[in-house]
Amino acid sequence: MSSEISRSPEDRALFLAEAKTLSELRHPRIVEFYEAVESGEDVYLVLEYIDWETLQTVLALRGRLTPGEVVPILAAVAEALAFAHEKNVIHRDLKPGNIVAGPRNFVKVMDFGIARHFGADAADIQEVEVIGTPPYMAPEQHAGVTTPLSDIYSFGVTAYTLVTGRLPFAGPSSLYYSQKMEGDYPRLPAGLPPGLRELIDSCLMFEPGKRPPDAASLLRLLSK
Repeated sequence: MSSEISRSPEDRALFLAEAKTLSELRHPRIVEFYEAVESGEDVYLVLEYIDWETLQTVLALRGRLTPGEVVPILAAVAEALAFAHEKNVIHRDLKPGNIVAGPRNFVKVMDFGIARHFGADAADIQEVEVIGTPPYMAPEQHAGVTTPLSDIYSFGVTAYTLVTGRLPFAGPSSLYYSQKMEGDYPRLPAGLPPGLRELIDSCLMFEPGKRPPDAASLLRLLSK
């Protein structure tokens, strides 16, 4: 965190609150947070060090992954999301670049640093600024509203990218992504397990209510 930002008492308090959020996410599929260290006017996060490749790097080297590789990876990510959502935490930037794979394809989700709490009385979070990576963001996220179902959409984009080696949508701006039509993406390759195909198609629904209702539903689809 830059000293310029941390000099603001409000931003400093927000940063420490986000650190508290990270401290609650103790799960084998999530990169571990250790502590927030204050040094003068700066605050730093201390995280688990993992020298693994991100899935974005793997895709750059290989082009795409096989369904047999993708299904267990997605199951691991779904486990991480299910745990985070149970803790009332939304990731907000799920993508291959924030997923690391280690020996025997053991997978962890990282970069919960921009995660946010949500609650029963505030299921929709209205953002002051739009946060995330545009091609992976849900339509409502481009409008500044984030819910757990926004993570489900990002999960679908990630799944599509892993099995095809390309994004379902690729455009120049947030407006482009928010105006795309539902289902308006290149066909998935033949031979995908039915559950995987159904999962991707349902996660990429533009209306949040048409997506799988929670991360546990993703695991059920992957088991088909």
